[in-house]
Amino acid sequence: MRPHCLAHRAAEALNGIIQTVKRKSRGFRTVRYFTAMIYLVASRLEFDLPDPLPSTHTKSH
Repeated sequence: MRPHCLAHRAAEALNGIIQTVKRKSRGFRTVRYFTAMIYLVASRLEFDLPDPLPSTHTKSH
């Protein structure tokens, strides 16, 4: 495959990510927040977050 084809595909993929963030970010008030969301979504970071609502009871049979 030619290098310029790969570059074009990568640019189109990034553009798709940006357009998705743009649709979802209507509530963001500044360009700074919009840019931060692009970086966050495009980076595909994974967060190991604790369960926000731990179970406080068990099922009884």
